[in-house]
Amino acid sequence: MQKSNLVNVLLADTHKTIDQYSEESAESIGSGSFDPVYPPGVSVSPEHLNALASINLNKAQLEAVKILLKDLCANTVFDLLSKIDGVADPVGYESESIWLGLCLKEKQEGQDEELLHNMFMDTY
Repeated sequence: MQKSNLVNVLLADTHKTIDQYSEESAESIGSGSFDPVYPPGVSVSPEHLNALASINLNKAQLEAVKILLKDLCANTVFDLLSKIDGVADPVGYESESIWLGLCLKEKQEGQDEELLHNMFMDTY
């Protein structure tokens, strides 16, 4: 598959994932059921679960929360992509050279590298 097609597939999947996780997170309001994976090591107390369960949103409020969560997720992805593209500087980048961004490329079969999703959790 061509690089531009790979990128388009990845970005389209990211939009779907934002929709999915935002919907799931918003639906946890009022249910008292929530098992977060971020930040690493976080635990939700019974008090937190009871607080979530006690929230009773009407349909418009729930839709507003979903929009808010989708916007939050999309802004985070956009910020990350801007830094990868080199049009924004990462906080804490201290160097005499200008931040030029990163170049991600398709892996080749048998190629072992550190996994970004693990590195992300490990750097918290």
